Amino acid sequence: MDSEGALFVATNTDTLFSIANVNKMYHYNTEDSIYRYIPGLDRDSNFSVTIRTRLIKKFSLGKGIIPWSFLNDPGNKRILLIGTNNGLYSYDKQTG
Repeated sequence: MDSEGALFVATNTDTLFSIANVNKMYHYNTEDSIYRYIPGLDRDSNFSVTIRTRLIKKFSLGKGIIPWSFLNDPGNKRILLIGTNNGLYSYDKQTG
């Protein structure tokens, strides 16, 4: 998660996902229909959080480039550093 609350999720393919404002938790019976987080347990007793419709951005660094780790650039909060199987990548969160 970056300093602005965006969660970046890597897959075992070359696809990445970004979900904005995941650090904002609201009570599940709030009147705010945009954010309805409902904590609970799944069928295997794992903790889960269900949310209403949310904008999820999907992007890729290139074919066959698998992300392994993420780090916010300490000098520029727009930049996300992504460690991959093909070296280090710099990703600008505003321009893509």
